[in-house]
Amino acid sequence: MDSGGGGKHFILLHGLAHGAWCWYKVVAQLRAAGHRATALDMAASGVHPARLHEVASFEDYSRPLLDAVAASPDSDRLVLFKRTIKPDFFMDSTTTIVNTEQGPRTALLFGPNLLASKLYDQCPAEDLELAKLLVRPGFQFMDDPTMKDETLLTDGNYGSVKRVFVVAKADRSSTEEMQRRMVELSPGADVEEVAGADHMAMLSKPTEQKVTMWMINKHGGKAPVQTKGPSIDRELCGSPRQREAMEVGGGEKHFVLVHGLCLGAWSWYKVATALESAGHRVTALDLAASGAHPARLQEVRSFEEYSRPLLDAVAAAPDGDRLVLVGHSHGGASLALAMERFPRKVAAAVFVDAAMPWVGKHIGVTTEGFMKKAASKGLLMDCQIVAITDGTGSEEGAGQRGTAIVMGPEFLKKCYKESPAEDLTLATLLVRPGNQFMDDPVMKDEALLTAANYGSVKKVFVVAKAAHGSSASAEEVQSWLAATNPGTEMQEIAGADHAVMNSKPRELCDVLVGIASRYD
Repeated sequence: MDSGGGGKHFILLHGLAHGAWCWYKVVAQLRAAGHRATALDMAASGVHPARLHEVASFEDYSRPLLDAVAASPDSDRLVLFKRTIKPDFFMDSTTTIVNTEQGPRTALLFGPNLLASKLYDQCPAEDLELAKLLVRPGFQFMDDPTMKDETLLTDGNYGSVKRVFVVAKADRSSTEEMQRRMVELSPGADVEEVAGADHMAMLSKPTEQKVTMWMINKHGGKAPVQTKGPSIDRELCGSPRQREAMEVGGGEKHFVLVHGLCLGAWSWYKVATALESAGHRVTALDLAASGAHPARLQEVRSFEEYSRPLLDAVAAAPDGDRLVLVGHSHGGASLALAMERFPRKVAAAVFVDAAMPWVGKHIGVTTEGFMKKAASKGLLMDCQIVAITDGTGSEEGAGQRGTAIVMGPEFLKKCYKESPAEDLTLATLLVRPGNQFMDDPVMKDEALLTAANYGSVKKVFVVAKAAHGSSASAEEVQSWLAATNPGTEMQEIAGADHAVMNSKPRELCDVLVGIASRYD
């Protein structure tokens, strides 16, 4: 493919309520084939920072695409791809009125039944879970002047661009007849077919979608697509017999999954799917200004506010609902705060290669230790430390509200070095700047964590044996746990990088279910 098509530049556009993330499989495959791929978040979509009420027009919504195309060199001939949705299959979707400067507008949020039965019905269960965690309300801009202008598209410009329509043969959101009708309304467009593809062809048939793009680029859409995609391992939590045993042994448990710094609930999509398929309840949370959470970083004034989604979720759990809290990386700090506040609601807390403080020390003690080690050994690599400003004042330092970490691509490669390339791509599309709140009063309070509350909760530390920057032996980790958190159980996952939930989801699922069955 490289020698035939060369290093082409593909720009990939998502459909309503989605984001650049939905192209993560195709982006990984295109890049592996030597092409450039740019997956864009339209305004107020994916992890784009705009809020829906701030997007004044269809032009504003499309600005990320318009800017990307305008910025490309004249010699850089782009291949544009977009997915969309038929407007009358919304099922359990909900609408809300959003007040904007242009007046009230109706926003649409896709419902889980629509996602499962009409859009993702041929996709792996993990991708449906990912969509549930990431879809955002969206405007269709049906009354926007640009959308209503019948003279806008001209033969000299729009009509001169080669167009190819990809028919998703198993799309339940629109019939094949309807898809081909759209082709008839756009004379001169070629047609490619992807058999077995649902509406989210980039997820249900990513390899076929990639080959289709290449054929379109090389042959003008004339070559047939014959390549079959790789099989998807759906056995993330052991064999069916193992899953049945886990359900019987542990019963229906409630797992609350907390992501690490700069990540979001999306990072748990594989483990959440596996736990749910085993009959357990799962709550994967976006902490404030993370994942698809609507807050902006500068608006989150404290570690307490950052952790509020977790604290609220634990507080809302019934008294008899003993939770298994699972925290990854910096998420362990938020776990500690929830354990101190609600010890009787937590059956066990699992720290997955995570910050785990101890009684008599402040919550940020382990993060401080890592940052000192990172500074001395260069572990942060190409990460950037940037100022968080509230936009006030023009003098240097005016309005600054601490600093944030922006994860660099080389650092992410190290964190995901044992994970599938698709998961690294997903992370590059979804990470956001993160605040560690190292100077926050809650993080610095050495009297906050008490033996009666935090110390009374059963704790399990999961060692990722292949994690970047971790060279400690099992004996060293066990010794550290004995000194800081006596009684803490240790579990090891061989071959796991720092993104344990991506590199070893099956093994992590087995560990979590085993923990839940032992502690009630």
